[in-house]
Amino acid sequence: MNTVYAPTGPARYGLNTAGPKSNATTELNAMATPADGVAKTGGLLSPSNPLFWFGVVAAVTLGLASVSTSVRAGDASAAFKVGK
Repeated sequence: MNTVYAPTGPARYGLNTAGPKSNATTELNAMATPADGVAKTGGLLSPSNPLFWFGVVAAVTLGLASVSTSVRAGDASAAFKVGK
Protein backbone atom coordinates (compact mmCIF):
# COMPACT_ATOMS: atom_id res chain seq x y z
CA MET A 1 0.00 0.00 0.00
CA ASN A 2 1.36 3.43 -0.94
CA THR A 3 1.09 6.01 1.89
CA VAL A 4 1.60 9.72 1.20
CA TYR A 5 3.12 11.88 3.96
CA ALA A 6 1.04 14.99 4.67
CA PRO A 7 2.41 17.25 7.44
CA THR A 8 -0.01 18.82 9.87
CA GLY A 9 -0.01 22.10 11.77
CA PRO A 10 2.49 24.86 10.86
CA ALA A 11 4.77 22.35 9.09
CA ARG A 12 2.04 21.98 6.48
CA TYR A 13 2.90 25.49 5.25
CA GLY A 14 6.66 25.09 5.52
CA LEU A 15 6.96 26.86 8.87
CA ASN A 16 9.52 25.87 11.48
CA THR A 17 7.91 24.28 14.51
CA ALA A 18 11.15 23.89 16.50
CA GLY A 19 11.20 27.53 17.70
CA PRO A 20 10.82 28.56 21.33
CA LYS A 21 7.35 28.45 22.77
CA SER A 22 6.39 30.91 25.47
CA ASN A 23 3.28 31.85 27.41
CA ALA A 24 4.69 35.23 28.39
CA THR A 25 2.31 38.20 28.35
CA THR A 26 2.81 40.53 25.41
CA GLU A 27 1.27 43.85 24.37
CA LEU A 28 -1.37 41.97 22.39
CA ASN A 29 -2.64 40.33 25.56
CA ALA A 30 -3.21 43.75 27.09
CA MET A 31 -5.38 45.09 24.24
CA ALA A 32 -9.00 45.75 25.10
CA THR A 33 -11.40 43.65 23.05
CA PRO A 34 -15.19 43.38 23.29
CA ALA A 35 -16.76 40.43 25.03
CA ASP A 36 -18.49 37.81 22.91
CA GLY A 37 -22.01 39.07 23.67
CA VAL A 38 -21.08 42.69 23.00
CA ALA A 39 -19.42 41.80 19.70
CA LYS A 40 -22.55 39.99 18.53
CA THR A 41 -24.90 42.86 19.35
CA GLY A 42 -22.56 45.43 17.80
CA GLY A 43 -22.88 43.91 14.31
CA LEU A 44 -24.06 46.02 11.39
CA LEU A 45 -27.32 44.07 11.07
CA SER A 46 -28.15 44.31 14.76
CA PRO A 47 -31.02 46.63 15.77
CA SER A 48 -28.89 47.91 18.67
CA ASN A 49 -26.44 49.42 16.18
CA PRO A 50 -27.24 53.05 15.19
CA LEU A 51 -26.00 52.41 11.64
CA PHE A 52 -28.74 49.79 11.25
CA TRP A 53 -31.43 52.40 11.88
CA PHE A 54 -29.69 54.93 9.62
CA GLY A 55 -29.80 52.31 6.85
CA VAL A 56 -33.50 51.64 7.48
CA VAL A 57 -34.37 55.35 7.31
CA ALA A 58 -32.19 55.84 4.20
CA ALA A 59 -33.80 52.84 2.47
CA VAL A 60 -37.30 54.11 3.17
CA THR A 61 -36.48 57.70 2.23
CA LEU A 62 -34.41 57.10 -0.89
CA GLY A 63 -35.39 53.70 -2.21
CA LEU A 64 -38.82 52.62 -1.16
CA ALA A 65 -40.49 56.02 -1.61
CA SER A 66 -40.48 55.72 -5.39
CA VAL A 67 -41.37 52.07 -5.95
CA SER A 68 -43.86 51.11 -8.61
CA THR A 69 -44.90 47.87 -10.22
CA SER A 70 -47.58 46.66 -12.60
CA VAL A 71 -48.93 43.26 -13.53
CA ARG A 72 -50.78 42.46 -16.72
CA ALA A 73 -52.49 39.19 -17.54
CA GLY A 74 -54.54 39.32 -20.73
CA ASP A 75 -57.07 42.16 -20.56
CA ALA A 76 -56.77 42.53 -16.77
CA SER A 77 -54.08 44.73 -15.21
CA ALA A 78 -53.11 45.93 -11.76
CA ALA A 79 -50.70 48.66 -10.77
CA PHE A 80 -49.13 49.87 -7.54
CA LYS A 81 -47.19 53.09 -7.22
CA VAL A 82 -45.68 55.02 -4.32
CA GLY A 83 -44.06 58.38 -4.93
CA LYS A 84 -44.28 60.82 -7.81
